Amino acid sequence: MSQAHAVHSTGTFDTDIVVDLGCCSYERNGRLEDSIHTLINRFKPAVLFGFDPHPGLPDGVGKVHGTTVITARRAAWTFDGNVGLELQGNCTHVAPVTPDSFAKCFDLAAWVRALPEAKVVLKIDVEGAEYVLLPYLITQGLMDRFSRVLMEWHAEPYANGYESDRATILGQIECPVEEWQ
Repeated sequence: MSQAHAVHSTGTFDTDIVVDLGCCSYERNGRLEDSIHTLINRFKPAVLFGFDPHPGLPDGVGKVHGTTVITARRAAWTFDGNVGLELQGNCTHVAPVTPDSFAKCFDLAAWVRALPEAKVVLKIDVEGAEYVLLPYLITQGLMDRFSRVLMEWHAEPYANGYESDRATILGQIECPVEEWQ
């Protein structure tokens, strides 16, 4: 089993799980916030998995307001390995062509399959990779694993020409989808 899957293979969870893809800090109304705390305050899950390939995110396990938080400096993607990465301040963008550097990535579908049988809240703020990841999860038949999807849709240049696919993607998701900002 790859290291990307090992974070949740040692035990099972029978309560709410939140998966935070793109768990970085951001500025809102003049103050610095982060998605992990925002999601914990809203959903109060037993477990939150946070993934972001940004070099500032430490790998680790801890507790935040009673929630077990597991963070990993990896990009969710369609395979296990490495993917090109561009850094933009506190955000990262998967860049298959002429990247600034490379980051570890993991197969999101395989990882979701390995989760225990529980409904999962999925938050995606991945600087354009949503146009790759959501269709991948849909074709893998995994969207029924999510009780809610929180999305930040990105435009050019991050959309990589896939912006017009948004309506088609949304039409294939049966659970509630909310805008994440």
